[in-house]
Amino acid sequence: MKPATPASSPARDDRYFAQRLSEAEIERLGARLTANAHPEALSLEAVDGFFCALIASPRLILPHEYMSVILGGTLRERTDCSTTSPVCRSCSRC
Repeated sequence: MKPATPASSPARDDRYFAQRLSEAEIERLGARLTANAHPEALSLEAVDGFFCALIASPRLILPHEYMSVILGGTLRERTDCSTTSPVCRSCSRC
């Protein structure tokens, strides 16, 4: 009997995800996280540890599940897209 093969997933450009954040991007991300006034928002150092936990997780955790933890509150509460969007883009490459 032939082993089952996983269903194919849509093609994506892994080069985007393989790029490390530059020092300038890390500084901008840190500044945006620091500027976040939500009391439950994570610091840059906490985000670093949080991503280690996400990577070690036995299941895939999608950005819409973890971004509210990083930003504090829920994504529906977030109306300041000038802060939220850049943080989301940067975190997707961490």
